[in-house]
Amino acid sequence: MKLKDEGKTELIYAAACRLVGRAGIAGLTMATIAREAGLATGTLYTYFPNKEALLRALYRHAKLRTTKALFRDFNEQEPLRLALQKIWLNYLRTRLDSYDESVFVEQYYTSPYMQADEVQMSLDTMAPLFRLFDRGKKGLLLKDLDNTLLAIYLMGPLRELAGLIRLQGGTVPSPLADAAFSLCWDGIRS
Repeated sequence: MKLKDEGKTELIYAAACRLVGRAGIAGLTMATIAREAGLATGTLYTYFPNKEALLRALYRHAKLRTTKALFRDFNEQEPLRLALQKIWLNYLRTRLDSYDESVFVEQYYTSPYMQADEVQMSLDTMAPLFRLFDRGKKGLLLKDLDNTLLAIYLMGPLRELAGLIRLQGGTVPSPLADAAFSLCWDGIRS
């Protein structure tokens, strides 16, 4: 059995994310991924038996990396608004710094490839945010709504904001980010 090179796995993941960002998941083929990664198609099949296996492994990898970045420097004991703002800004920075990977995660989540165990894994990774929401609802600081709906409302606008920031040069202007977070906060607070 041939040993797998972790560097090549990362090349494959990055190539797949770039291609999904350009053309979406549906048009993705093993041959185009291999070409984009600068590998022979046969080499790609050494790492992944098929497109579905590659996409599933990439989703898990990307989701775990994104979640780690999302909760960077996060402390559940901080005041609610401050803790949510920190997560929100982390998500915005991650979306900008790892744009192709973020687009892949988003597209995969709504694709027919998404499996029930991956949905559960995705929900499990959001547990710290959901605990924060529960604390806010218990303290009557947040609307008493489903945690998934609160997350969608809080994080959803970030996709559009990140797109706007990318069009304007790619850096996060603080007043714009502060105003955007305030809009989201106002939408979820009691």
